[in-house]
Parts: sequence; C-alpha cells; structure tokens
Amino acid sequence: MIGFVVEDNAHEKSVIELAKKMGFQTPGKSITVMNGNKLRKARKYAQIMLSQGCAKVIVLKDMDENRPGELEKRFQEVQFPPQTRLVVITREIETWFLADEEALGKYLRIRVKAFPQPEGISNPKERLNHIFQDVRGKSSGYYEAGMDPAEIAKRLCVRTIEEKCPSFRKFKEEVQN
Repeated sequence: MIGFVVEDNAHEKSVIELAKKMGFQTPGKSITVMNGNKLRKARKYAQIMLSQGCAKVIVLKDMDENRPGELEKRFQEVQFPPQTRLVVITREIETWFLADEEALGKYLRIRVKAFPQPEGISNPKERLNHIFQDVRGKSSGYYEAGMDPAEIAKRLCVRTIEEKCPSFRKFKEEVQN
C-alpha cells in the first residue's frame, strides 16, 4: 500500500481521482491531509503511515513561491524515513488542471484556451480562478473547499498532463513504482 501526505482537501480529492486513473485505489487511511506546509508535520504523518503498513509514502507539495530545489533540500534536512518520496508540483496543483484544457472545458461546459506550458504560469490558482469567475460570475469564484478539484480530476487525461507537466510525470512514476 502507498500512503500520501497532501497539503489540503483540494489535493486530497485530486490525488484520489488521479490515483484511480492510474489503477491505484486509495484506502481511506492511506491519505492524510496535513493542513499546512510544515515538512516536520509531514514527516510525522509519513512515519505513522509507514508504521501502519504502507510500503511507501509520497509527500505531495506545491512549490508555491519557493525556488526550484528548495523544498527538496529542506526535505533532506528534515530526515524523512527512506521509504518516503517528495513530489513537488511546479507552482500549484492547479497547474495540472490547466494542463488539460479539454477536461476543464468539459467540466465548465465552455471552450478553454490551451496552456502549452502550464508549469510556466506564475499563479495557476489565480488563472483558474479567473476562468471560473468568467463562467460562474465574480461573486461565486473558484473551488477552495468544494467538489471542483475532484470533478476536474475525474475528467483529466493522465497522458495530457504527463506531456505538459514534468512534476506530474514524477508523481506518476512514484505511484506506479
């Protein structure tokens, strides 16, 4: 069994759906939401999951405004168990949503402009928010706590994200190996 430590509910819902698309079912206890960005907290959760029978734990983190390599360095300093892998999403998990404009368009029932290099978008959550606001109106905004992340993830094409997002390729490799 693989365990996942994720930042928030949007990550949790997305990981569950993406893992299913890759043929991996996530039992309830194999995914933990750390509600924040503290790597020491993630290490604690990883240790617990490993002690409960997970063979490997994947810590999924948004890069946010960190420089490339910064989170990996801090991951090493915190000294995670060797069965723990860090996957850093370039920018934010919303980058993966923007990679598949067809899935996003199907969900919103509109035509969405293609983003050939979504990992180059400086604030993907804000970009996605603008798309949602254009469809739903300025007052209702985006999806923070709702079901939008899971519903978008259900429609995503793994191959499309993999082609456009090297960070997703790493995630897929860690899930499948």
